[in-house]
Amino acid sequence: RVIADEYRSRVYLPGLRVRSTFLVDGFVRGAWKIEKTKKAATLVIEPFASLTTQEIATLTEEGEQLVRFIEADAQSFEVRINSIT
Repeated sequence: RVIADEYRSRVYLPGLRVRSTFLVDGFVRGAWKIEKTKKAATLVIEPFASLTTQEIATLTEEGEQLVRFIEADAQSFEVRINSIT
């Protein structure tokens, strides 16, 4: 993974924790997390910079597969891309 210096503090957290990140062309471009309720699972994507329409489409497609794999017992699945953080 290649992480731009301006994103390091968003990826490496206190206590030696590291956020889950996604790559675009080999570079860290944002973080993701899963929010779940009793029946639903949502993959929340938090980009660090603007994404192209194609990048959004690819992230959404891959994200749908990821959330279904991680939260296989959920009844509904969603991918949400937040505004730039």
